[in-house]
Amino acid sequence: YFEIDVEADKAPYIHALSEFRSTKPGMGYCTLPKRGLNIMDGETARILKVTPGAIEPLSFTVPRKSDAFQDDIIPSTNSLTPAHTADEWVSGSVKEPVKT
Repeated sequence: YFEIDVEADKAPYIHALSEFRSTKPGMGYCTLPKRGLNIMDGETARILKVTPGAIEPLSFTVPRKSDAFQDDIIPSTNSLTPAHTADEWVSGSVKEPVKT
């Protein structure tokens, strides 16, 4: 799990953040939507790992010194607000999703 620093003036541009290892084989994996993350703790992804006896949540966080919201690691995402009304959609309107 790496962070790429596109604004760095000097190498290294890629920083290792964390590593996950497990001895239990995974039967399936599922990512949670961004609305299910704890973004104030720097969580950027959460994956549910299905094993023969359990479902294990795997959390991926970016370590930061500040407790404030970090908009550089949490980009905008589609909101729950629809971009179209039903009539607009039926008439063939094409709009970008509303972002939050």
